[in-house]
Amino acid sequence: MSCYSKGTVWYSDFGQMFLGKMDPKTGKVTQYPVPANKKEFPVGSLNLEIDAQDNVWLGVMYQASIVRFDPKTEQFQSWPIPKDWDSNGAQFGHLAVTGTGVDNKVWIKNSDGTFIYRLDLKSGQFENVGAPADPTNGKKIGTYGLHSDEQNNIYLLDFSSNNIARIDAKSKEMSVFKTPTPNSHPRRGRVDAQGRLWFAEYLGDAIGMLDPKAGKIVEYKVPTPWSSPYDAMAGKNDAWTASMLTDRVSRLDIKSGQYTEYPLPRRTNIRRVFVADNASGPSTLWVGSNHGGSIVKVEPLD
Repeated sequence: MSCYSKGTVWYSDFGQMFLGKMDPKTGKVTQYPVPANKKEFPVGSLNLEIDAQDNVWLGVMYQASIVRFDPKTEQFQSWPIPKDWDSNGAQFGHLAVTGTGVDNKVWIKNSDGTFIYRLDLKSGQFENVGAPADPTNGKKIGTYGLHSDEQNNIYLLDFSSNNIARIDAKSKEMSVFKTPTPNSHPRRGRVDAQGRLWFAEYLGDAIGMLDPKAGKIVEYKVPTPWSSPYDAMAGKNDAWTASMLTDRVSRLDIKSGQYTEYPLPRRTNIRRVFVADNASGPSTLWVGSNHGGSIVKVEPLD
């Protein structure tokens, strides 16, 4: 997983306890050892997010903890799962910090039981919001993607169906929206500056966009069939998606609805995508090549 912030590229490591930093001007890489919580359990981190203060956050999977890294002090702070909630299957792979500045709370998913937690940073206490279910059939929301907006409302992407669930940060009431394509398996995404959720439809071969004000989801089918988009993110004028399965990335012009696809030099196993807006012209895409041990930058010249 990689993110770009204020001239620096950050990346997480699936199989080792490191947070990585790369200077894109020089290519210099610095790695910071991530503190362990459960030393006898598998190591590695998954979700990487950057908050409004430019702190870097990691979900440290089977260590059942999240960590925050301050780039100024180069120090970590860790929050492990409460001991009475812990289990051998506890996994903190997903977290959301976009709206944390509003109420000092971080959203976390525990994959063991699909529980959704909130961590209060002031008190250090965890709140168990429960394992949300589809109100139409009682089936648990198979969350694989946890994304907050600027008010710290949270969106759950249901990888087991075609649901997008939204939990209100204040009332904790849940609303469910369904993608036009049945069983589209929404996977990962992010909320844009307008409060719209952009996400990938893994089996729908599309980028989806939920406008919560309109209560409507719009789909943009990718040009290449069977691409299985993994993640999506929008900038000011365009949205990007990519996949574990193809050697190309796709850029959507939001205004026209037209795609441009870019072949990569080699087969690249991509999970998350990150979009950085430019002063003019199309945005730039940053992704991690998970099996290639490299960072990929795609910068359109048109």
